[in-house]
Amino acid sequence: YFDSDAFILPDKSGQRLKRLETMWQLEALGKWHPYFFLNEPKAAKAYPFPEYPCVQGSHVLLEPNSNVSARYRAMLQDPPNPAFSACGGKDQKALSYVFPHCSALRKDLWRIFRYGGKGGNATACDIVLEEEVPVDELHFFFYQFKEVRVEKFSLQQFWGGDCTSCILNGKTCKYPNMFTEACHKKIIELWWERIMQLPSSTANMCMHHLGANLNNVDEACYNK
Repeated sequence: YFDSDAFILPDKSGQRLKRLETMWQLEALGKWHPYFFLNEPKAAKAYPFPEYPCVQGSHVLLEPNSNVSARYRAMLQDPPNPAFSACGGKDQKALSYVFPHCSALRKDLWRIFRYGGKGGNATACDIVLEEEVPVDELHFFFYQFKEVRVEKFSLQQFWGGDCTSCILNGKTCKYPNMFTEACHKKIIELWWERIMQLPSSTANMCMHHLGANLNNVDEACYNK
């Protein structure tokens, strides 16, 4: 399982696919011992709960099993006291509870570049402009890319919104937006290229939820 805001980059050399396949070659450890990227363990907030490892729910290699599924569903119906673990996020708490004995995926097995948009260095995504991008995946934090208000203006969300048609047609958008760097445009082009390869019904659903307008070139774009 990969997070829905994880984007696997194009693979010109075929090396990325080979790296992905190495995950499937990992030794099977049984249904209760999946592989995760792990965070540091954190102490439980209340006695007598034990210390749990903190897993990342963004990348999971799990052997399908009906008993595991049943336990996970039962936990969702009757969740444990949230004080049992100091792990952050609802998914980390739940996965740590269901799989207290998991194994760590090596960090170098799958190279992830985390990009938080307006937080931190705005040009950090220049990495995607390289001929052979030295990472396998862009992991976004969607909650940081929503439409925001600056003074009296509303900035179009990072994924396009009313500016999507301009981005895809190589034009400048008239509306205030977040697309300030060349790497922003490259990421969005790659993103929409992938979306438009989906079945039409799925692509239309994505466009709707992303608030994209693909039919407003004359209204939204400058003719350059």
